[in-house]
Amino acid sequence: MFDRNRVAQQRQTIDKNTKNSEIGTVTKVFEHIGEDDTSNFEVNVQLEGGVSTEDKVPVEFDGSSAIDVPKVGDKVTLDYRDDGKQAFVTGTAFSSKNRPPVGRAGVYRREYESGFSPAGLGNLYLSANTTYANSNPAIDDVRDLTPASSVIRLAKREDNVADPNLERDVPAKIEFFDSTFVAGSGESHISIELNRKSGVETDKTWGAKFDLATGGWQLADPKGFGIEANGDGTFTWHVKKGEGNLNFKEHDSDTGPLDL
Repeated sequence: MFDRNRVAQQRQTIDKNTKNSEIGTVTKVFEHIGEDDTSNFEVNVQLEGGVSTEDKVPVEFDGSSAIDVPKVGDKVTLDYRDDGKQAFVTGTAFSSKNRPPVGRAGVYRREYESGFSPAGLGNLYLSANTTYANSNPAIDDVRDLTPASSVIRLAKREDNVADPNLERDVPAKIEFFDSTFVAGSGESHISIELNRKSGVETDKTWGAKFDLATGGWQLADPKGFGIEANGDGTFTWHVKKGEGNLNFKEHDSDTGPLDL
């Protein structure tokens, strides 16, 4: 009997000092836009039901140097501390109407709203992912596995592919791909790949690609003309016959004068 009464008292104390999480809509953001202001990104939140509000609620961030600030109209989740008196935003709330961007387990993805532009249809997506050989992060514990490849990508596209490794022929993307799976012979490149010009699909994927394993690179235009370099000073120019202008400057030294 004593033990049951003690447990009951503990539960009453917890219920008294704890307030359940809430979901609400951001109605105002107090931005931190300079070192001389007094805001740390607090927000006003209209709680679901439209009856009460929480004003100047602090936003909780994951890291000391990373911020993910909600905007007016976003649905957010609130937790409480200090005996239920202090609310703070812990994350974004999604619903059947307000869906998150598609993704896979282990994928980081952030969507930035955009519209039709010279790059075509779709929003801008910042995505990142690490894949592991013969594993599925949704069901497998990857902590003891060796990464096969990693990718960080900024892309313009429609929201229809969950895995960034499966994105093909997107209108525009900037990518850092890094593969460490095969020791000493992995692949690593940085690329800018474009497939649209004035909203129309081009004949060839154009842009630039730099191979960090060989030092080679390619620079191509929407018609497939451009320059190839193999990383040791050998260049191949592809120009349209009768229209290309070539300027050469030869050097006797092993290393050229250009330096970025």
